[in-house]
Amino acid sequence: METLLHELVGKKVTYSKTGGGAGAILLVIVNNNNAIWTLCYWEIYKGENLLATANDDVTPITGKMAVAAHALLGETVEEVYIDDEYNLMVFFSNDLELYLYRDAYENDECDIDESWEYQIPHLDKTYVIMRNKKMREEKYYE
Repeated sequence: METLLHELVGKKVTYSKTGGGAGAILLVIVNNNNAIWTLCYWEIYKGENLLATANDDVTPITGKMAVAAHALLGETVEEVYIDDEYNLMVFFSNDLELYLYRDAYENDECDIDESWEYQIPHLDKTYVIMRNKKMREEKYYE
């Protein structure tokens, strides 16, 4: 999985949205069409400043979550790390950072089994990280 995540490094973000009808679901796509869907808790930072979390204002376009997600657009992925708990850390140009957490956090209202997933269209694979610390491999469906 870690090797596959490194396909993100050096790629520019071509799509990054959350909020509105999607609620806290965050979708980030890079220019090789690989994507990260975050279904539960996430955080976006710029340096030391927390820009937004999955628990913030979901107003489309102008809400705290939407503005933070938009900040990733056009940025380049510089580093990617996944820990033993399946938490994902993505570091972008312009001092932006995205943290995806496998398990729920305080005040997190996520009540689904899936936490986040990594889609790799050219391999026809999707890796789904479950909240119970398991990973499920599936076919990629557009």
